[in-house]
Amino acid sequence: MGTPELETLAFPDIDSSLQFVGAAHLSGQNIISSEIGAETSGAYSLSTTGLANLFKNSFVVGVNSGVVHGMAYGGEFLSTWPGYTPLSFSFGDMWGPRRPDWMYINETMAYVARNQLCLRTGTAKRDIAFYRYDVPWSMAVGYEPHDLRSAGKPHERIPICHP
Repeated sequence: MGTPELETLAFPDIDSSLQFVGAAHLSGQNIISSEIGAETSGAYSLSTTGLANLFKNSFVVGVNSGVVHGMAYGGEFLSTWPGYTPLSFSFGDMWGPRRPDWMYINETMAYVARNQLCLRTGTAKRDIAFYRYDVPWSMAVGYEPHDLRSAGKPHERIPICHP
């Protein structure tokens, strides 16, 4: 069985991510992957601090295998600075040595690696799981659990689809 994977572009917040991760945990998956950093804010707009914050949000929902989105082509290409940028500069982010903050990426990735290692050592446990029955199923968040978070109750959402 493959590793379930989500991404920050399609699952932009904690509550929508919980719907995916909850179902993966329910099926017995303990390694959850996510493509981190694909943003509609435009190329070269996400800082290393912003990338670290996206990883932190992913850790909260149970992602323990993050993959950084985007490494710009580094070869010769007829282009201006910062070089070839795919997707018409619409999506971030293009990580690589052309970025002014590239010198800090090792610190950020070391932080990510330490957290992912810790998150893989145990089994995810939640106090509450929501059974949500929608036909057809949609990505919409059905319950805003701010009261659960403020009370310190971890939760997941289990979307169930029926034909």
